[in-house]
Amino acid sequence: MQLLDVGMAEVSSALSRISEIACPPYQTALNLMEQTVHKEDHGGHLPTGLKWLDEALCGGIPFGVLTELVGPPGIGKTQVLILISF
Repeated sequence: MQLLDVGMAEVSSALSRISEIACPPYQTALNLMEQTVHKEDHGGHLPTGLKWLDEALCGGIPFGVLTELVGPPGIGKTQVLILISF
């Protein structure tokens, strides 16, 4: 506090914000399901243009969530991302 010349209120506020980021509140399976339904109603999916992939993803890449493509080298992950980026 002395080095940064800040008061206790600023330190408490910073620690609170850091705690929120580092350890977000828990979510139940019901909450996650309700959020998914809400997102479906208000966003849906981004079609990839690849029928087999869209079917596997139930319509494409869902909006509002982090989606990670994984697989062995050379399987086409980068090409799929390039394709859907246009």
